[in-house]
Amino acid sequence: MSAGAVLLTAWRRARTACDTYTLLVEATARLQSADLTHRLGLDHTGPISRETGAVLTGLLRGP
Repeated sequence: MSAGAVLLTAWRRARTACDTYTLLVEATARLQSADLTHRLGLDHTGPISRETGAVLTGLLRGP
């Protein structure tokens, strides 16, 4: 097996692992965001809106 084939295989596997990890992080954030808004005292019902997301981001980033 040539070095190019090894490099291509490693790149492809790393790319697949990163894509999978990204999907996992996004799913976790979506599942936990509603609970987090309630724990932080935000009045929220239904799906997280863009405005609620912005407030949540501001609270988590801090001053």
